[in-house]
Amino acid sequence: MRKITYFLNEGDRNRLLNEDSTIFFEFKEVIDIYCVTDKARGLKEHAIYGNASGGSCFLLKIQNLGHTSLSTITDEDTLPFFVGDDGKAWTSSCYKKEISAVFKADLGDYSAEVHRIHIEPELVESTPEKKERQELLKSLRKKKRDVQSYSL
Repeated sequence: MRKITYFLNEGDRNRLLNEDSTIFFEFKEVIDIYCVTDKARGLKEHAIYGNASGGSCFLLKIQNLGHTSLSTITDEDTLPFFVGDDGKAWTSSCYKKEISAVFKADLGDYSAEVHRIHIEPELVESTPEKKERQELLKSLRKKKRDVQSYSL
């Protein structure tokens, strides 16, 4: 059995789901609403927990980029989370599906904002949109390296 690597260890993931979490209120509320709606749909507790954990880790990573609201998240922010410098997917498909499950759910007032954020479980497909995103990612990383080398 292959071990799935997450950005956070299990203790940190568990902490994100507790009330004393450091994740911003809006992000935590999205996860809380997801848990309630999918429980009402009859999804198993284990599946809800896994999806909520993946979604929490993703939102915490986005928060650590400086975002305090769903409305400020762009494709440029989400793409590096899923794709490496070489354009290949580097998170497991299971992890992407967990995050995607949260972002595709009916989240009430947050649905419109969450549904505009692209979470793509199938990044390995070769499409013109994927190639465009890969080029965007490469240019963003090049700019970041240029800024870092200039500041040295």
